[in-house]
Amino acid sequence: MAYAFTLPPVGVVPARSAAQTVAPVLSPGAIGHTGTSSYLLASSPGGSGGAAVGGADDDNEDRKGGGGGGGGAGGAGRARATQSPSEPLTELADVVGQLSLNENAEVRYHGRSSGLYLIAKSQRFKEFFWRFPSAGVWPPADHGAVKTEAEILRLVGAEDALPDMETQSQLLSAYWAYVHPHFPISFMRQYRHTLAHPDSTEPSTPAGTGKVPVVLLLAMFALAARYCDLDRPTEPGKYWEAGQEYLDKARRILNHDYGSSKLVTVQALLLLSYREIGVGAMSSSWMLGGMAIRMAQDLGLFRDVEKWYLPIQRFTHEEKQARKRVWWACVILDRYTSSYIGRPGTIHERDYDCGFPSEDEPDEHEQWRPIRLDGTEWTAPPNVNRTHPGSGETVAEDNAKFLKAYPPTRAHTLSCFNAAGALAVIINRIISNIYAIRIRVLGQSSETLLSLLDQSLASWYLALPPHLQYNPASSKVPPPHILSLHLQFYSSLILLHRPFSASPGSFPSHSICTTSANAIAKCVSHLLSCIAGLLR
Repeated sequence: MAYAFTLPPVGVVPARSAAQTVAPVLSPGAIGHTGTSSYLLASSPGGSGGAAVGGADDDNEDRKGGGGGGGGAGGAGRARATQSPSEPLTELADVVGQLSLNENAEVRYHGRSSGLYLIAKSQRFKEFFWRFPSAGVWPPADHGAVKTEAEILRLVGAEDALPDMETQSQLLSAYWAYVHPHFPISFMRQYRHTLAHPDSTEPSTPAGTGKVPVVLLLAMFALAARYCDLDRPTEPGKYWEAGQEYLDKARRILNHDYGSSKLVTVQALLLLSYREIGVGAMSSSWMLGGMAIRMAQDLGLFRDVEKWYLPIQRFTHEEKQARKRVWWACVILDRYTSSYIGRPGTIHERDYDCGFPSEDEPDEHEQWRPIRLDGTEWTAPPNVNRTHPGSGETVAEDNAKFLKAYPPTRAHTLSCFNAAGALAVIINRIISNIYAIRIRVLGQSSETLLSLLDQSLASWYLALPPHLQYNPASSKVPPPHILSLHLQFYSSLILLHRPFSASPGSFPSHSICTTSANAIAKCVSHLLSCIAGLLR
């Protein structure tokens, strides 16, 4: 069951009142985030007028408030979706004539505005897919052919781009422990099996079977190097590049592969963008993330593939889940980079209907095992060849101290990821309704808008399952990815209330910002006390 949340009831409700009730949870198949419905700001339940909290993002200026407080699967307060002139459409009809296959046999999506569905009887339309020729000039030139990975590696001089196997093992251990739980865009169990057989000649797949592409491995290593004790400068004050070599190699490969959309390329771009955030290279992260999103849209990842009743079994279960994971990684990354550097988001809520990935996967139930900076687990002796002198504690004392703070626990990777996706939806509404350049909320006060958005955050928080809950005042510390989820929540509260913190009113915005900042400091303090040197 995917993580689900719903907005609180429509109407002017006293601030924070949602915390006194149990937040309603959607039915297993329901996703309360699609841009096909509006959340109205009305003076009373069932009242008319108001603007959608989906807001400036959803052409708010041209939208009149609709009547009815309509419930439905999205919870109380959801207005009836506005139908387009061509509706009703079945889910099958919605994709007939809108899918094509590129030269890599990857599915690409073309919306109805393209008009392709009108000429679906064309000879280029076969077996449910368009088949367009590759881009190029006439007459065809040899250099226009699609290059293989081996050809690209030779072209950029990266035949030996990967480090030795011992270093790869250490980097991958760090990746699975500290990157994958935050950003599960690959299937850990399948990739581990594949990487254990590096000489495989099977082609790679979105599900992680076959040979793992070099560009994806380099992107994984560029991120994982931040959590390893490799190649650290010995001179004080010297800049630590931390994976820059892997990033540069990955970029050189990508420069010859942008023109052909592939899911693995989207994954690599997302990881590189995520890495650049960590080192403060925000402009680079912004551009890399933008390319990932555009390529994801080209592949149709934003559409709900579960509703594509294709006459052939095009996608396996794993491939469907991979598409969902990658799309929601795009959504999450877009929301946080846009809010961090104060720029418009690229993804609009009205433009996608992709559901959350399934949580009934091995990634959810795997044990989370923290590792040292040398790549060894805390239940084993450290690698003496790579461990710097410590505090003088014995290995047994060191292990006991750490494991007391971090006992073995389930990762809950996917439920945490889905909760982060649900939170990203609310962050989008905050940015669209509070920070957008052209905001026009018809007939509503800013305090009413603030109240509803605040209740959305409260509803999200109360809907967290027990294994994702965390109390900053508690001595029990969850894994880093769950701590990070709560850091995002408190940051969202500050994002919402900061513009109102200096204004008099019934909402205690200044107090909420202060309390949230203190909670963030407590979260970071907890993490640093357990894994010194992890956050760098």
